[in-house]
Amino acid sequence: MEKETRLEQALQHIFSLGLNDSGTKIAIKVMTYGLAKIHYLQEYLRFEPKAFFLGSPDLTITRNVYRFNHGIGYGGIVSWGKGDDPWIPLDLKPNACGMLVGGIEELPTCDELIYLLENLKNDPGEIAGTNIKWDFNASNHFINLFKVMDNSALPPYVFVIHGAGDEFRNDNSGQFGLYIDKSNILQKIAKIFPTPFGPITYLIGDQAIEYFKFYQAVEEFTKLRRTYVAQHLFGQFTLLTDQNHQGLTGLNEMILGCHKFYDEKTLFPLMLRADRPGFLLSGKFNLTEQQLEQNGFAQRAKLLKIYDQLININILPHGGGYLFPDILNVNSVKEIGKNRYYELNTITGMGKKIVQHLREIPYEYRGQQVLTRTLDIGLGQIQATLIPQYTLKI
Repeated sequence: MEKETRLEQALQHIFSLGLNDSGTKIAIKVMTYGLAKIHYLQEYLRFEPKAFFLGSPDLTITRNVYRFNHGIGYGGIVSWGKGDDPWIPLDLKPNACGMLVGGIEELPTCDELIYLLENLKNDPGEIAGTNIKWDFNASNHFINLFKVMDNSALPPYVFVIHGAGDEFRNDNSGQFGLYIDKSNILQKIAKIFPTPFGPITYLIGDQAIEYFKFYQAVEEFTKLRRTYVAQHLFGQFTLLTDQNHQGLTGLNEMILGCHKFYDEKTLFPLMLRADRPGFLLSGKFNLTEQQLEQNGFAQRAKLLKIYDQLININILPHGGGYLFPDILNVNSVKEIGKNRYYELNTITGMGKKIVQHLREIPYEYRGQQVLTRTLDIGLGQIQATLIPQYTLKI
């Protein structure tokens, strides 16, 4: 097929529940390249080229340069099989990032928490023989404290600890790391398949299964890590939920900055901007037949033979996602040499921005519109409103 046909095929496999703004529009354009590469690889491995991406209401781009340049969006679920196909594309870079939400009866003072945080940051300690790397001041990670509203059954205050598994991105004691661009051991065992849109790196067979098991162990570590930090900062607390939103949910599925749920009781944090309320949500089983029809997905999914994978997928947003206030949309994509350059239309209509990635482009975090979209299409319901008290990035 011609490249344009391949990109159109990939676009047909993207189903967006996101907002129609700059973050969503750019993410969809970027993800067409990533899916096209996965489709090429599926054909080479003699699987049907049916990988798809479902964007959640916080669908946006990733500011991770490696992921962006390899055609990976953020805020959604990517699927490349029915669960037992033994291969994993490594350019997705799972990291077991998640948020622990704990309840407390009294709000500590800022001075108390800063003192405890400084001590813990200077001497993080270890878990199961692994030294903890401090990442709660990096990127969009944080420790937030809130006053609980609208739910008298919960403690009066909650804290949210947002962190990942930095300890296992690189090689560690002879074991490969999670990140293909940081692990020398992983690079040596990974396979690379060339496509017209750039190479795709993957593992297959027993090595893919080993990588998945390793990821599962890292995910458990990150939960222990968040609990460890919570205990040192707050002492006794009520564990309300601890949910990962970035990682493998199976051999052939990954959540990229969103929640996937399996019951309607578990609480999931929705963290927007530091100056806006956060929320605890519970999921409402989705996507139903009615939701697939209402969002215009049903007929396309049936034609692509992925309807059974889309229905009842059960997705929730985890945050606001990035919005680019001076960008309107993508005008065109230029492929020069081995690189892609995105020509972006501006809101004012004056001039265009041409970028290879959006790492250095001014951005904002979305606010209430993500929650409104979630409720409007029936993905979940509010169990508590969280009023910000302070955010710690130390």
